[in-house]
Amino acid sequence: MPDRPMPLFSRLLLLLMIILLSACVETDSVKPAFVIENAHSSGSLVAVDAQRPLAASAGLEGTLSLWDLETGRQLAAWKGHQGTVNGLALSSRQARLVSGSWDGTLAAWNLQGKLIRRVSAGAPVTAMASTEDLTRIWTGHADGTLRLWNGELALLGERRVPVKKRITALALAGEYLAAADSGGNLWLFDGPGEQEPRRLASLPAYLRTLVFNSDGSELFGGSCSWFQIYRWNPRSGEMTRLDTPHRGIIASLAWSPSGHELMSISRQTDSSVLALDPGSGALREDYGKHDLCGASVAVTADGRYLITTSDDASVRIWHLDPNGVREIRP
Repeated sequence: MPDRPMPLFSRLLLLLMIILLSACVETDSVKPAFVIENAHSSGSLVAVDAQRPLAASAGLEGTLSLWDLETGRQLAAWKGHQGTVNGLALSSRQARLVSGSWDGTLAAWNLQGKLIRRVSAGAPVTAMASTEDLTRIWTGHADGTLRLWNGELALLGERRVPVKKRITALALAGEYLAAADSGGNLWLFDGPGEQEPRRLASLPAYLRTLVFNSDGSELFGGSCSWFQIYRWNPRSGEMTRLDTPHRGIIASLAWSPSGHELMSISRQTDSSVLALDPGSGALREDYGKHDLCGASVAVTADGRYLITTSDDASVRIWHLDPNGVREIRP
C-alpha cells in the first residue's frame, strides 16, 4: 500500500518549525568575554562610567550591582529599591551612582553601594538621562512629568509634555532634551529655557529607547513597531526609517564612540545584540543572543567595552576593538 501524502496542515506546521529552529541557530557571532549568570532575578538596565572600565546594572526586583569591565568581577551588589530600576547614572569622578525606580524614589550611592541620599521623585521613575558629571540628571515619570536634578539630588526644575502620558525614554545632548511618551509621541526641548517642546513625531507604537549621536546632530529611537529604528535630524525634524536585521522589538540603543556603529539589543521574538550601521541599519557585527528577551545595552566612551542585560538575569561583557567595526558583514 503506497504511503499517504502528508496533510497540508502538517506540512505547513513542519515548515514553520524548520523556520523557527533555523532562527534559533547561533550565527558566527562575537562571544562575550564574560557571562555572569543570575546577576539579577531579571535584568532591567545597564550604564557605564565615562572614565574607567566600570559599569552598573539593575534588575526588576530593585537590585543594583557594580562591575569591573576588564575582569568581569562584581564589585558590589545590594538591594536599592522596592520596584524596578528604570534609571541609572554612573560617575567614578563623582564617586557616585544615581538610581531611579518605579517605587517613586531617587537614590545616590557611593561606589561601595552605601546610601548617600534618597529622595521622593514625585512619581514613579520611568526613564533617566544625565550628563557625564551628573550636574544635570533628567528623570521621566509615569504621569508625564520631567524633572531636573543635580548629583546631590536637589530638584532644579520641572517640565511637562503637552499630553499626560507615561515617559518611556529620554536622551540628552547639549541643550537638547528628547522625551518619548506612551502615546507614541516624540518631543524635543531645544534649550534650558524652552518650556514648550516641539513634537518631532507621532508614531503608531511608542519609543522604548532614545540616543543621540556624539555631536547631537542625529537622534535615534527604537520602538514597539518591530525590526526598525528611526533617525531624526533634531534641527529640521526630518525622520528616516531604517530596516535592521533584528527580528523583534528593539529594546535599547547605545551610540558607539567610533561613530561607525549603533549598538542595539532586542526582545520579544529576538534577543540579539548587534552593531548596526547608523546610516542604513545594516549589520556591522553580531554579538550573539541572550537566552531570553534583551533589556539594555551600553558601550564605554573609549569604545573598549560593551555590556548588556536581559530577562535571562545575566550580565554579559564584551571586549571590543576601540576603532570600531570597519566592514559590514554579509
